[in-house]
Amino acid sequence: MHGYLTMSRTEFRLFRREPFSVVFVLAFPLMMMVLLAAVFGNKQADAEKIQNGMLVWRGVTPANYYTAASVAVIVAAIGLMTLPITLTSYRERGILRRFRASSVPAWSLVALLTVALATFVAGTLVMALVARLAYPPCCPKTSSESSSPSWPEPQPSVPSGSCSRRCSAPAARPRASV
Repeated sequence: MHGYLTMSRTEFRLFRREPFSVVFVLAFPLMMMVLLAAVFGNKQADAEKIQNGMLVWRGVTPANYYTAASVAVIVAAIGLMTLPITLTSYRERGILRRFRASSVPAWSLVALLTVALATFVAGTLVMALVARLAYPPCCPKTSSESSSPSWPEPQPSVPSGSCSRRCSAPAARPRASV
C-alpha cells in the first residue's frame, strides 16, 4: 500500500508539471462550456424553441447540454491524450523497462489510472460548480409528479425542494411525422 501511495503521489506531481495535460483536462472543457453558452445563448426561450414541429431542447436550457458535453471532453482528454502520451513517453524513456528490472509489479501503473480518475473527478466538480453558479439549474418534474413513466414534462416556475427554479415549457406538442 505504501508503494501504491508513493507512486500515486509521484504520478500526480508529474501530471501537474505537464502543462498540456492540465490545460486540456481542466481549462479547455471549462472554456468550451462558457463560450458555447455565451455564443449560442442560454435563455429559457431557447428551451422552448420549436423547429420542424419538434421541441429542440426538450424543455431544458442549452447549458445543461453544454455541461454534459464538457464532461465528455474531460473523459476524452484523459483517455485519448493524457494516458496514451504518458505511457508512450514512459516506454520511450525506458521507464517501463526499469520498472520490470527493479521488480516493481505491473499493477503499480494503476497509480497512473488513480491520478486520471482523481483528475476526472476534480474537473467534473469544477465544471458542475461553474455551471451551477453561472447558469441557474433547471429541474425537470420528478417521476412521482409525472403522469407517465417516460420523459417528464417540465412544470411552470414553482419553487420546490433544493431547486431554485423549474423550467417552463409549453404543453406537449404534436411531433411532425417523418
